[in-house]
Amino acid sequence: MTEKGISDCTRTLLDGKQMMEIPTTTNGWTFTDDEIGHLPKFPIKCRICDTAMFMRHSSVGHKEGWDVAVNQICYKCPVCDWFITFEVRRPIEEIDAILEHRGGKQRLVPLDMWLTHEEEELIKEKLESLGYV
Repeated sequence: MTEKGISDCTRTLLDGKQMMEIPTTTNGWTFTDDEIGHLPKFPIKCRICDTAMFMRHSSVGHKEGWDVAVNQICYKCPVCDWFITFEVRRPIEEIDAILEHRGGKQRLVPLDMWLTHEEEELIKEKLESLGYV
């Protein structure tokens, strides 16, 4: 694939049987120098219902000896729940900056992007009533 900043695809094993396409890219994304890390320069719309999608979570990392690192960014459709993962390959310095903004945590789940304050409070109350918080 070459449209919308996506340079090629890798295939990842899902559940040991099914194959899932993960678009990978080195361009088409803007480095934000915050805990989010990268935002797309292109609209991300659901392939099923054409709704604008939102970031569900992001994971960053690299291994010793790599000259690039990866920010794996997952988007979810709020209408039909279709889900896509992008692998954004960037210089190690960018990924290290994101890790620093996240306090060393590799994974970010930006609840404020997909939950209202009221919904978050309701979930917290339910979890407390079940003894989880």
